[in-house]
Amino acid sequence: MMIMSASFRTEFHPKLNLDPITHHDKVLHLGSCFSENIGAKMRNAGFDILENPFGVIFNPVTILDHINKAIENESFGQSHFLQSANRWFSYDAHSRVSAGSDRELKKLLETKQAQLKERLKEAHTIFITFGTAWVYELDETGEVVANCHKQQQNIFTKRLLETLEIQHALDACLKKLQALNPEVQVVLTVSPVRHLKDGFVENNRSKGRLLDVCCLAEESFEQVHYFPSYEWVIDELRDYRFFAKDMVHPNEQAIDFIWGKVNNYFFSDQTKQIVSEIEKLSKAANHSPFHDDKNFSDFQSKMHRKCEELEVKTELNLNWLKKQFIP
Repeated sequence: MMIMSASFRTEFHPKLNLDPITHHDKVLHLGSCFSENIGAKMRNAGFDILENPFGVIFNPVTILDHINKAIENESFGQSHFLQSANRWFSYDAHSRVSAGSDRELKKLLETKQAQLKERLKEAHTIFITFGTAWVYELDETGEVVANCHKQQQNIFTKRLLETLEIQHALDACLKKLQALNPEVQVVLTVSPVRHLKDGFVENNRSKGRLLDVCCLAEESFEQVHYFPSYEWVIDELRDYRFFAKDMVHPNEQAIDFIWGKVNNYFFSDQTKQIVSEIEKLSKAANHSPFHDDKNFSDFQSKMHRKCEELEVKTELNLNWLKKQFIP
C-alpha cells in the first residue's frame, strides 16, 4: 500500500485486485445506509443494482442471516412479527418494510427473499457494508433483531458481538455463496458512519472488530476483497467539513470522494466513459426552464437524441433516462 503526503491530507492507494464491473453486470448492495449511498450512485450511473431488499441493516448477523435464508429458502417466522400504529413489522427487517396485515407482511418478505436469491445467483459483485458490531437481542427468543421498531428497550439485551463469532458466521455464509454462485465477487466494507450513541470508545471497539473480520475474510477467500471506505473517510479526509450537520454521517462531498474511488478501482476506461456520459445526461435532466419556451423543448429533444445514440453505442436500455426528457 502506497502512502503519500499531500498539502492538506495524507493519501493512500491500496492495491486491490478487483474484477471490473460493466453495465451489463448485475450488482447487489447489502448493509448500512452508507452502502445505499454508493448503491444510489451506481444506479444513477446506469448499473443494474438491487439495494437492501429488507431495508437498511447495520449488524453483520442479520445481513448474513438474510443471505443464508435466501439461499436455503428458509421462511421468516411470524413469531418475529409485531403490530404498531396499524402496521405490521418484522424484527428481521427495517421499518420501511411493513404491511397492513400479518399475511401481507409474510407475502412481502417472501417476495423480497425471492428477489434476493435471484440476485445472489446472478450477481457479478456483491457489496456488503457492515455498520456496527453492537446488536440487540430479543429477550423472548434470544435472537438478534434487525430493527427494534421503537419498542420498549427493556425487552431487548444489547451486546457487542465477538470477533470470532462474526468471523465464523461470515466464513460459513461466504462458502454457501460460492456454492450458489462460484464466480461471484464479494466486496466487504465497513461504514464510516460513527455510531456515537453507543459511545465513542464503544463505537471504536465495534469498528475494530468489523475491520478485523473483513481483512481475515479477504485473506481466506480468493474472491473476497476489502474496500477501505472507512479508512478513506476517517484517515484520509479526517475533517469535519466532510460530515453532515450531525457530525456523524459523511456528507455529499465525502460520498462523491468514495464514488470516485469506486470509479477508479472497479471500472475500466470504457466503463468510466459511459458513466461520465450518463451522469452528464442525468445532470441535464435536472435543468428546469424559467418558463415554457421553444428553446427548452429543443433542448429536451436534443438530450433525448443523445440518450438514443448512447443506447446504440453501448447496447444499454436507457428508457429510464430518456423518459426524463419527454415534456
